[in-house]
Amino acid sequence: MSKVKSLGEYKNDATMMRPEDALHGALDDIASGVVTPTKVLVILLDDRDGMYATRFVQSGMKMSECVALCEVMKHNLIVGQMGM
Repeated sequence: MSKVKSLGEYKNDATMMRPEDALHGALDDIASGVVTPTKVLVILLDDRDGMYATRFVQSGMKMSECVALCEVMKHNLIVGQMGM
């Protein structure tokens, strides 16, 4: 029997994945040792009805570390988009 993949996973397109798929993928990476984080920050967004409802869940971090991590990731995303 073959393993069924989601369309988002098959096409490597995160915009086609469900939030649950992304979380399970992260958990699988941690469980298998692909990544070994010491701290975690998850940002949740519900943008239905044209509104932005946000929430976050974190583990082992101070609020200042959460903000700093968001800034680092913002920088990495911008640099990555620019091809640097």
